[in-house]
Amino acid sequence: MFGGRHLLAAKLRRSNIDASAGAVVEVERIVDQIRTRWPRVQILLRADSGFARDGLMTWCEANGVDYVFGLPRNDRLVGVIAEDLAAAAAESLARGGPAHRFADFAWRTFEYATASHLPETSEEMNAAGQERLRELLPIC
Repeated sequence: MFGGRHLLAAKLRRSNIDASAGAVVEVERIVDQIRTRWPRVQILLRADSGFARDGLMTWCEANGVDYVFGLPRNDRLVGVIAEDLAAAAAESLARGGPAHRFADFAWRTFEYATASHLPETSEEMNAAGQERLRELLPIC
């Protein structure tokens, strides 16, 4: 875990456990230390899809920590942004390089208790000839 360029925590763990195991405890420990020194600081937790778990999101919301988590591509999300992906693909072909589209929509995972607000970033990579979803990030 980093704060800007500063390493705040690193854990060596077995590969047969969930990447987010113990994340709430570590985030809580670090947030407590930061807020002890800077009580009014705004904290934004950015993590990849391995940490997009209900327990961590719920803890963040209960403790005033904003978060942005990457989400993996799935058919349901791709269906929501299909028009943006097609537009990015057309623009990418016309420009001969990557094209980005941004959209905004409400989203609720099957496991997560409350709806999150998702700004969507679609990217088309012309060189590979494949569309790919760059990021879907819940911001709370």
